[in-house]
Formats: sequence, C-alpha cells, structure tokens
Amino acid sequence: PGLGLPGGAAPAAPAPLVRFKAGKMTAEWQSASRKFLVSPQNEKGEIVLTRAADGQLLHFQWLNRVSKEVTLTLPLPLTQTPTLTLGLA
Repeated sequence: PGLGLPGGAAPAAPAPLVRFKAGKMTAEWQSASRKFLVSPQNEKGEIVLTRAADGQLLHFQWLNRVSKEVTLTLPLPLTQTPTLTLGLA
C-alpha cells in the first residue's frame, strides 16, 4: 500500500511553527449583567500552528493531548492578517 512514495512511506507532517498548551472553554452570555460567563472544560489540548506544504496557508489547529485528535483546523491565507472581533449589537 504505497502512498506514492518509495517503500509506501507516509509523507512527513510539517514541523510546527508554534505549539503551546491550551484548554477549551465555554462562554455563556449573561443578559442581566451584559457579560459572558466563561467556564473551563476538562479537555487537555494544545494549539499547533503549521505552514501548509504549498507555503500559502497557515494551519491553526486545536489538538486533544489525550486522544491526539485534531478537533479544529482553520486554514488561514498568509497574505491576510487574521483578526477576531467580538462585539455586542
């Protein structure tokens, strides 16, 4: 069962640019106080940033440190600066 590589070897995963421990949380809107109530989840995880093989994308991933399962992957174009805006209408 070759994957197009000599000897059937799997392609090597790209080395992470950045890797750090990061858990998960839930955020629940509290309308009375107009604030979010943030609570931790028990999952142990880490954030991993890798560059795609073509060099055009940055992959932002959340990896479960126990099961080694990637539960979130966001491909981000390297030509843009990713931003996150939170606001209330």
